[in-house]
Amino acid sequence: LRACPLGHQLVSTADGKFNVNAQRCKLCSPNYYITDSNNPSRVCLECPVHARCQGGIFLGGAPEATWEVDSTGEFKLMRCIAGYSYSRFSSSNVSLAEQNCQF
Repeated sequence: LRACPLGHQLVSTADGKFNVNAQRCKLCSPNYYITDSNNPSRVCLECPVHARCQGGIFLGGAPEATWEVDSTGEFKLMRCIAGYSYSRFSSSNVSLAEQNCQF
């Protein structure tokens, strides 16, 4: 296997162990995305609230909001447009999928 299409996760294991013969490309589930389809350490991640993900690809969120990919391959909301503030829906701060720009 040389490469996976965008929006697909490279799976290289069978029974939890690397197996070149088990390599395959797995499309991310609806409302999930992946930033590097050819990196076996990357997994499909839940699309952030109020962002759009389709076919395993992150399409963006609030208009004019600034997003960056962090070292784990997860999109992180960096800035909201004027008049909006950054928020999370839970106090646990565990999931970046809960990021949002609120008016």
